[in-house]
Amino acid sequence: MNFFKQEGSRVIWEREGEIVWIEPFGEDAIRFRASKNMRISTEESGNLT
Repeated sequence: MNFFKQEGSRVIWEREGEIVWIEPFGEDAIRFRASKNMRISTEESGNLT
C-alpha cells in the first residue's frame, strides 16, 4: 500500500482522513502543511508572522 504521491514538487501523504503536504519553500527550506479533514487551502499562506 503506497500512501505517498507526488504532484509537481510537492510530496503528498494521505491516510485515514488526514493529508500532509511537504514542498520546497525558498532556497533552503521546506513547507509542511497538514490537515485532519483532507483539505488544505492554497489561498492561505499558513506562514507564521
